Parts: sequence; structure tokens; C-alpha cells
Amino acid sequence: MSKAIDAWNATVQGAAQADSLSVILSSFYVIIYLIMGAMMLIAAYKSWRKSKLDYDEAIELVARWLCLMIFSFYYLT
Repeated sequence: MSKAIDAWNATVQGAAQADSLSVILSSFYVIIYLIMGAMMLIAAYKSWRKSKLDYDEAIELVARWLCLMIFSFYYLT
């Protein structure tokens, strides 16, 4: 095959490996995103318990985070 096709095949095979940079960066993104989501959920729960948020506002925040997570992970993969 030509050198260009061999270089492309090497790139595709490299991207599919578990230790590739894209897998490492996406793993960091997922971990950081889940930590931020957990912090947001804890803050929403504490605010709801102190009656600073009503039930509907707390559910709206959680739903926004879940929709953003689904949207982000869909385009991440």
C-alpha cells in the first residue's frame, strides 16, 4: 500500500489503543464532570433542606445536569 494509507492505518490503530491520549483525556473529563455533578447535587440537597430551594427548583437543577451529561457524553464518544 501507499505510505499515506499505511500512516492512516497506524493512526487509527493508535487511537483505538487503551493507552492513547484521547482515551486518557476523555477519562479525565468524565471523572471531573462526575465530581462536579456530585458537588452540585450535594449543594442542591443542602439548599433544599434549608428551604432556600423548593422541590421543583431542585429537580430542575438535577434535570439540567443530567441532560447536559447525556448531551456531553453522546458527543464525547
